[in-house]
Amino acid sequence: DAAVGYGRFNAYTRADRQASFEFVLLPLIHTGEAINRILGAITAIDPPFWLGAEPLLRQEIVELGLHWPDGVPAFMAQGGEAVRLRRRFRVVPGGLGRGGE
Repeated sequence: DAAVGYGRFNAYTRADRQASFEFVLLPLIHTGEAINRILGAITAIDPPFWLGAEPLLRQEIVELGLHWPDGVPAFMAQGGEAVRLRRRFRVVPGGLGRGGE
């Protein structure tokens, strides 16, 4: 089974201007039975006039969720002991188009 990921995030400029966005991530199966690709889309919620003129330098996730095709999967429905998750975010350099930096 595969879930659709969705959520909202805010992005900020150097001057601390804020723009809000929503996104969706759709799992895809190309060959076999494993999910090996993801199709995603992002759109601005009520885009401000300056969007596209100033770079967005910082992002903050506001909402994050999963929508399962057949309701809640069995491994989540069983419940169980609460576990504290430690989330980590790793920045990987590259793809900035600065050529050799």
